[in-house]
Amino acid sequence: MSPSSVLNPPFLRHSRVNNPPTIPTTGKSLIIQLDQKDWIALAQGYYGVAPRIAPIAKMVIEAADSGRVIFPLSIIHLDETARRLEPTSRYRLAELMVRISKGWSILPAPRIIQSEVEDACLKHLGLRGYDLRSYAIGKGLSHLMGAKIRLVTKKPLPIDIEKQLLDAAEAPNHCYS
Repeated sequence: MSPSSVLNPPFLRHSRVNNPPTIPTTGKSLIIQLDQKDWIALAQGYYGVAPRIAPIAKMVIEAADSGRVIFPLSIIHLDETARRLEPTSRYRLAELMVRISKGWSILPAPRIIQSEVEDACLKHLGLRGYDLRSYAIGKGLSHLMGAKIRLVTKKPLPIDIEKQLLDAAEAPNHCYS
């Protein structure tokens, strides 16, 4: 594997030569939104199924661990991963996705669209727009889902237990460190 292919893996290349994408950041961290096929390729490299991808998977993990790069998950990633038929593959993919994402997520598209339209209108009028990156990228299950989560149980839980469970689900670093 050549050094250039490790530093420029296929899933980070962009096909629009004349109109390269802008790369969003949050604070000092680069934000890279991966497609599900890219998460699968990383998992295959990480778990030794695709040894050629292993150096890329290692590089991605190191970048995420350092905080230099954020790889947010979306509700679509969650849905597509849950639909995997083979339990071991599903579990390993989810485990790696959580490890790399560190709990960062992007709001579902329907939650972002109105703000994007308002932002574009404000900027078109010469006014200051929104900081969409800090709005769209965040942590916690409520952010991933685009709505405040609540527990639904057959029997009511004691209030303190329910609060502990909800707090744990929303804690940015609870499951991800």
